[in-house]
Amino acid sequence: MRENGWVLYILNCRGDRLYTGISNALEERLKAHREGRGSKFVRAFNPFELAGVVACKDGTEARKLECRVKKMRKEEKLEFIEAHKRGCGKKRRKGVKR
Repeated sequence: MRENGWVLYILNCRGDRLYTGISNALEERLKAHREGRGSKFVRAFNPFELAGVVACKDGTEARKLECRVKKMRKEEKLEFIEAHKRGCGKKRRKGVKR
């Protein structure tokens, strides 16, 4: 993962709740969440741990992915992040068969 590159991240918060967000400065964003400045949701369900991170090529891709992931059920989000940890979550390009 690039430093200061756009990422989608998922936090596992208190009560086994998931929070999905994007950032182009992840460490700063996590610090803001820890200090209660990141989002109302994370502030309400602190503490949290980083469940996973997916690198994106730019902010547009990050926002589109965030929208898609936020529509997923919890189990799907966990499967998605595990697939990316294993390297299986890479997008296939159109017309390219594996």
